[in-house]
Parts: sequence; C-alpha cells; structure tokens
Amino acid sequence: MAANSSHRAPAPSRKRVFVLLGALALTGIVYVALPKSWFEIPPNSPTGAKTVPSIPSAASGTEARAKMADRLAELRDAAQKSPLDVGSRSRYGMALASLGRGKEALPEFEAAERLAPDAAGVHHNLGVYYLNINRLIRAGAEFCRETELGPADGRAHYYRGLVLQRQLKEQPSIAQFREAIALSPQLPDTYLSLALELTRGHNEPEVLSLIDHYLKLNGDKALADYARSGAYKTWKKYPEAARYAELSVQEAPGNYGYWHNLGQIYSYAQRWDDAERTLLHAQTLSRDPSTTLIELGMNAQRAGRFEGAEKYLRQVLVASPKQGEIHLYLTRLYRHWKREQEARKQEQLFRVWEREEQAIKLRAQRLAAGLPASAEGQGGHVISEPSR
Repeated sequence: MAANSSHRAPAPSRKRVFVLLGALALTGIVYVALPKSWFEIPPNSPTGAKTVPSIPSAASGTEARAKMADRLAELRDAAQKSPLDVGSRSRYGMALASLGRGKEALPEFEAAERLAPDAAGVHHNLGVYYLNINRLIRAGAEFCRETELGPADGRAHYYRGLVLQRQLKEQPSIAQFREAIALSPQLPDTYLSLALELTRGHNEPEVLSLIDHYLKLNGDKALADYARSGAYKTWKKYPEAARYAELSVQEAPGNYGYWHNLGQIYSYAQRWDDAERTLLHAQTLSRDPSTTLIELGMNAQRAGRFEGAEKYLRQVLVASPKQGEIHLYLTRLYRHWKREQEARKQEQLFRVWEREEQAIKLRAQRLAAGLPASAEGQGGHVISEPSR
C-alpha cells in the first residue's frame, strides 16, 4: 500500500481527510512492508548489554499460528518458572503477540524491559507493540532508545522512520530511512518506505529506482506494482498508474487495498463505470465498508451522478453513525446539486459533530494531564451544541 496521494474531497482539514480516506496511502505501506515477524530481537546488541535470545519468526499463516498456539503453554510455563529470565519473558510475550493477544503480551515485554533495560531488543519489542496499536509517541521513544543502544543497527533506524512516517514528519523519516539503508542495505522494506516519502516530492527517477532495488532484494512483486501505481497516481499519470494497479490485483486478487487503489485511479482517470465496478468488488473484501462507500460516493459525484453519490454517502452513516465527517461531504454534494436547504442541514449536523469531537479531545487531554475532565468552574468554558 504505497505512495497514494490523499483524497482531495472537501473536508474540514487535510489531516482529517488523510485519516478518513488516505489511510491506504501511508499507513498501508507501514504495515504491509513490515517484516513477517514484528516481534524479534535485533541481532546486534551493544557491547556489555544483556542479550535477549530470539525465537523463530512469528506465526505467519494458519499452520504456523497453530504451531505457535501449541507452544504457548510450554512458553507460559517457562516464563512462570523463571520470572527473572528475560529470555523466557520475551519469548512468551512474542508468542502472545503473534497470536493477536497484545494486551497479554504487554506485561511480558514490560517485565523484560525491567530485567534488561540496556538490551536493545526489549525496546524493539515494546516499540513494535506500540506501533501496532498506533501509540506513536510511545513507540517512537522505544525505537529512539533502541537506536541509542544499537546505533549501527539499520533495522532500528527503519522502525524509527516508520513511526516518524506515521506522524507525517517527512524529512526526519527520510533521514532515518537513508540511515537504515546505509547501515543495512540488505533490508528491502526500507527502500519501499523511502520511495513513499520521496513520491510526494515528485522525485520520479529516485522513487522508481528505489522500488526496483526493493524487487532486487526479493521484495513482493504485487506490493512493488502497487507502490508504482501509487507514485504515478500522485504524479497524475493515470494511464501508467492504472497499468501497475491492474498488475497488482492480478498478482494478489484477494487484497482489498489493491482493488480500492485501482478503483480510485479509474475514478481519477474519469473511467466512472470501471471505478464503480472495481470499488464494489473491493467492498466485498473489506471488513469496514465506510472507506469504499465514501470513494463510491465521490466517484459518483465526479461523474455528475448526484443521486448515486447521495445513496453511497448515506450508506456510510448507516454503517458508521459516528463518522460525522460524512455530513460535510453531503453538504458539499447538496451544494453542487443546488439543494441548499439540505446542504444547510448537513452543515449544521457536521458542526455539532465537530464540537462534540473537540470536547472529547479536550477531556482526553485534561485527563492525560491529571486534571479534571471538565474545565467548568475553573475559568474554562463548556462547549454547547447549536440548535438543530
């Protein structure tokens, strides 16, 4: 899921649009490009530091997961019998994490960190855990500590770059990816992640060269074609983008992201019917239909099919009633459609939702700072909803 440009539909802020519609672009490559085993110990440990033993690559596929499940009881017993053994605690935590039991894995990773605070590997495992649940500040702190303990470990810089990439810190992430390539040129995923960041700067020769290098290091062919399609889409070269996107779905026909990407490219190329058919197929592969429904709605609006656009956007509200951004999309749709009364109603609903979101964010910030959830009575103000 590579360098797709964010959707340019109307939205209250570029960041919100990115989260809503552009997740395919940035978060996609972060997760797809990760090694098969997230939870593993970097091979290079700083001199004098305690070394945490590693276990084979984490479960990948049904058979491997079944084998890992069979080992779980053995690993749990080992951790319970030797609670002060950092290797046993780490192995049990990695097994839990590989089975999707992250909350149970966290205490094991934290115990390993207490037992061996100067081992880069324990910080790596915690960093990967927090990256997986999108706690980027904490993940960044763990990977930063890992690079301090093992500055020559290219993979540590790669993961640090992934966090910075997720935080939309373009230049720092580029610096980390370049450092990772310099230190560990054999890691294919770094080339693809760097290509993503450089795409937005329209550095076409280097981007394509990096993707080629990724393939030479036995990178995934479908992902490489997906990355190329995303790059060409960003550069508004839609025929080339469509060609590589079509290759990606041929190579990985069960991948939702690849089909969504192809449908979006068809829409940008004004191939409205092809876009709708492709996006409807993508929807059958998605656990959450909202993103695809939004894309279907925007495709219909671009084509001037306002009734179809309304149908798809309202389906989002049925599937995800709390996704209040849709009221803004409907506002813009109705204004294009010359239905001003409906536009004003949707805009008011959006403003209510926006205020509620701001209040939730403020409460969370105050609680995180150890303050009362409400500022009422303390010189603050209370956000009130406008009349409907």
